[in-house]
Amino acid sequence: MNKLTKHGNRIVKSFGNRMDYVRELSIYEKLAGTGLAPEMTAHWDGNIEHEYIEGIPFDEIMRVAKSDEQRFKFCADKFFEWYKQYREITNISMGDIDFDDFIVKDEKLICIDFEQCCPGYAEDDIAKLAAQVAILPSGYTPEGLRNAIIFVGESYNVLELVQERLYLSIKAALQKLCKEKGITNMPAADEYIATAVTCDYSRIDPNAKIDGMIDALSKNKKLWTLFQIVNKKIPRKFLRYMMGADKEGYQAIYLTEHQSLVVLPLLVRTEDMLSILQLAKQSDLNLRDILILKAKSRGITAESMIGYEPGIL
Repeated sequence: MNKLTKHGNRIVKSFGNRMDYVRELSIYEKLAGTGLAPEMTAHWDGNIEHEYIEGIPFDEIMRVAKSDEQRFKFCADKFFEWYKQYREITNISMGDIDFDDFIVKDEKLICIDFEQCCPGYAEDDIAKLAAQVAILPSGYTPEGLRNAIIFVGESYNVLELVQERLYLSIKAALQKLCKEKGITNMPAADEYIATAVTCDYSRIDPNAKIDGMIDALSKNKKLWTLFQIVNKKIPRKFLRYMMGADKEGYQAIYLTEHQSLVVLPLLVRTEDMLSILQLAKQSDLNLRDILILKAKSRGITAESMIGYEPGIL
């Protein structure tokens, strides 16, 4: 286990693992004089001493920015500005990357942890952070999905990334983090976010969507399950209205817009819809057909919600 000790205007990091020490030392040497990291002042026998930099934790800034689309985009661009320079100098992956590895001083981003750096693709680093944006702290939200898509889109605009590799890395990172955190509230969200870099939503397999819903419903012990994958944040008052709608005798509550059915957000009676989807899985019916033909469902109009744009599953 590593130990940090402050001595005046210096920080000494003592490493419990020699390989972590070697990795971090190598990066500090490469980044010397760039302003991307604190300046290393000494190193010896598993210890690195560097200047102490007082700043604002970047993860705190990102948490505040997540509710403001433009502010979040500005913060994401600040990160990509730093990351682009870092990759050009080191050509090394950050490994176990997290926003709390960074601080901000004088509007500049500075990284203070390099012990997990290793050979790897930039796409993997971006995917891990996009997954954190989408899921943390406690599961998928419309806000998290929006910000993850912004983050992925900006990364592709700023960095020289391989589209297919980024697509696959994002899917893998989201699935891994969901498994670690036990997140099941939005089946197919990994595909939805990963596809943002290609804008090719035809890649989303309708059968995979139903499989994902079956899996989520089988794990949920509550009476009702809410699925919400959207391009833009759904007003909370609308979700409250949907949750509070008359559900007596219904198995699904969905949106209608301009007299057309909108798949998500979708509120379903867990046990009933699980049975319906399992029976319908072998047919050629898509989710819309299932809701209309197989379930006792009720539509709620979305026209009154100004600015609301339905997303896709």
